[in-house]
Amino acid sequence: MYNNYSEFCQSRVHSHLIFLNFKEVSGDEAYDLLLYSDKLPRRNDGRLNGKTLESYRFVENGGWYVSATDPETGEERL
Repeated sequence: MYNNYSEFCQSRVHSHLIFLNFKEVSGDEAYDLLLYSDKLPRRNDGRLNGKTLESYRFVENGGWYVSATDPETGEERL
């Protein structure tokens, strides 16, 4: 997370908020966090269809995931 951490710090995001809300992800974990909805187009066997997977192929390069709580409802925002 060093590169992303440095970028957040340079943007003046408090380190405590970074560690609470940002998570570096890549590969299968990124797919699991982004593509869990049953509303996404799927094949007959339940797997995501090829077009959907191809449009999200960029997540294999990694990135960061932001978790957050809605301040009005207290529910986790996805």
